Amino acid sequence: MGAMRTRWEVASYFAFIDLHFLLRQAPISLTIARNGSGACVQRRPWPPCTYAPVELVVLPCRLVGNQNSYQLELKTRRVHLAACTATLGDECMKQVARNLTDPFDGFLKDCKYILMDRDANFSSGFRSILQNAGAEPVRLPAKSPNLNSYLERFHLSIKAECLSRMIFFGEKSVRRAVSTYLVHYHGARNHQGLDNQLIDPGDEVGRKEGDILCREQLGGMLNYYYRKAA
Repeated sequence: MGAMRTRWEVASYFAFIDLHFLLRQAPISLTIARNGSGACVQRRPWPPCTYAPVELVVLPCRLVGNQNSYQLELKTRRVHLAACTATLGDECMKQVARNLTDPFDGFLKDCKYILMDRDANFSSGFRSILQNAGAEPVRLPAKSPNLNSYLERFHLSIKAECLSRMIFFGEKSVRRAVSTYLVHYHGARNHQGLDNQLIDPGDEVGRKEGDILCREQLGGMLNYYYRKAA
C-alpha cells in the first residue's frame, strides 16, 4: 500500500521513474497507529463527522484533553474541522450543529443523513438541530468502528502523520496543526479512494518540465514535491 501511494505521489512531478530503484536506494519504513472513535455524516454523496482526543501540555507539567470535531464528505473525501476545544458540552455541541447546518456556508447544508457513534457528545439537542435542518441523524451500533471506516482511516492518517509527532502547548497550536494538515490533506496527499488523485489538485500537477521544488509545512513534517512552472 505504501509503495503504491508513493508511486502516485512521485508521478505527480515525474514523467517516469523506477519506483523499485528508489526503494532500494532509500528504503521506506511505515508506522501504523491505532485510532479512536468518531462519527460519520452522510448525504447524497455521504460525508462523515467525528471527534478525536488530543493531549495538551499545560505548564508547569500537566496534561489536559482537547477534542477535535471532523466531518468528511465521502464522495470527495473533503474534511472539515468543526470544533477544537477542551470544554465540550451540550451548548457547545448545539452551536457546532448550527454552524454545520448554516443555510449559506454550512458544511452539511445539503446533507440528508449523518452517521454518528454513541458518544455522549452527540446529545439529543445536537441531533435535534441537525434533524430540523434536514439532516437525519443515524446512530451506529455500539462498538462498530467498521461502520465508520472512512473517518476512522482519516483519524489514523492525521495522528500518524501529524498529531502523534507533535507536543502541543495550547488549543491554538492544535488548531494551527490540524488546519495546516487539512491543507496538505486536500492539496498534496494522494487518495486511493479517488484513484490516487489529489482532492484539490493545483496547476502544477502533471507538469513534465521545470525544476522540482519542495513545499514544507509544519517545519518539514509535511512535504509536497512539485515541478516549478517553466
